[in-house]
Order: sequence, then structure tokens, then C-alpha cells
Amino acid sequence: MGDTSNGMQSGLVTGEMADSMYKMLMTTVQNILEDKFRLRMNLHILQLVYDLEVSHHGNRLYNGLKQTVSAYLETKVQADVLDSLDKNFLQTLQQCWTNHRTAMNMIGHVFNHLDKTYVYEKRLDIVYNLGLKLFRDIVVLDYRVKNRLRETLLSLVMRIRNGEVVDREALKGACHMLMELGIQQRTVYEEVFEQPFLAQSVEFYKVESRRLLAERNSATIYMKQAKARISKEFELAKNYLDTYSVYNSTAFKIKYVVEQILIQKNNI
Repeated sequence: MGDTSNGMQSGLVTGEMADSMYKMLMTTVQNILEDKFRLRMNLHILQLVYDLEVSHHGNRLYNGLKQTVSAYLETKVQADVLDSLDKNFLQTLQQCWTNHRTAMNMIGHVFNHLDKTYVYEKRLDIVYNLGLKLFRDIVVLDYRVKNRLRETLLSLVMRIRNGEVVDREALKGACHMLMELGIQQRTVYEEVFEQPFLAQSVEFYKVESRRLLAERNSATIYMKQAKARISKEFELAKNYLDTYSVYNSTAFKIKYVVEQILIQKNNI
């Protein structure tokens, strides 16, 4: 075997040896997903990835990794989340998400050489992002999970509006999960939560506007009440919903919605 620039040595591997190395790596992935493996700079495992990639098995590694992670998510994680739909749903989903991110960080480290070579050359998702997309598609966007998640988050917001004490950190964690699952885009967050949240808010504040107007207070008092509600909505969104952004955040969108309904449409 010859020396390489990263300090590893390799020769081409084929046949039964390649099969054996591949199976060992997929077993490692499975063990990481099941939290049965601790990576302590295991150079032997990293060497296996290197040897198989330079021996032109990059496609096999990437597809095998995808299949192994998908199977685990389908048989274990999705099942656990579905079992929790009527009990501790948000906590279960958040724990599964945290565990998955931790596992994919470790798996990404194991397959770092694959990311830098085969994945880069083929313009594929890096291993970590592949894992996030699989969690998104198999777990979160399953219609049963998606609908339950949407209902739960919208319910939390309404309870906050009604003055109830709720777990705001759970709301924040779920929204940030949806943001991260978009892989630097807001599409997942918008589909699952933001769009229905804004639609619900329109209906809520139409009722709230009629209620406040029915009190027949002066315009000064009405404006004070309206501004207080706008401020509360803005702070809630800024602190607990999507990642704060000046131009495209939920905070500015909900602020606009409430201003339009409580102030502009009433010519206050």
C-alpha cells in the first residue's frame, strides 16, 4: 500500500473483502443510530471508508448508508413517534430529533472522506444533510405526524394568547427543528407551521377586533390595546418561532397581519 496525503494507506479492494468491509461499515452505522457505538477516533473505521471509496465503491457506500438510515427511521423512529400521537407527542418527537442529529453528526464524521470525494464530485447531499432529509421525509412529513405537529403547535399558540402557561421551549424547539429540516430554506417550516399559523391568526384577530370595538372605548384606548397585542405577537414570534430575520421572519409577518386587521381595516 502507498502513502496518501491524509496519512492513510490503501490498496484497491474487491470481491469478498469489499463485501466484508461494506457490511462492517453498515453495522457501524446501525450501531450509531441505536446509540450502541462510541466513536473515539476509530482509525480502523475511517480506513474502511477510505479504502472502499478509492476502490470505486463510493456509490455503494452512499446508497447503502441511505438505505440503512431509512430503514431505521421507518422501523424504529417513525413507529415511536406514531405511538406517541396521543401522549407526550412533542417531547417524543423532540427526543427522536435530538438523537437523530447526534447520530448523523457521528456518521458524518465516519464518512467525512466520502463527503470530500464522491459526494462532492457527484454534487450529492453531504451525509449529515442526507440524514436530515430522510428524517424530514420519513418522520416529520408523514401525514399523521405532520398534521398532529401542526395541531399541537397551533394549539400552543392559542393557549398562549389566552393567557395559559405552556411549555414555550417545546414550541421553540419544534419550530427550530422545522427550520433546520429545510436545509437553509424555510419551506418545511412554512408548510407545516407558518402558513396555517398566519391563517389562524387572521381569523383570531378578526374576532378580537370585533370584541374590542364592541367595548366602545375611545380611539386612544383602542390603539393602546391594539399596539399591546401587536407587541406580544411580535415578541412571541421573535423569541419562540422561526430563526429571527429582519426581512422574512414570522415576527414581521404576524406584525403586519395584526396591524392590518386591528388598525388599518378599522381606519384607526
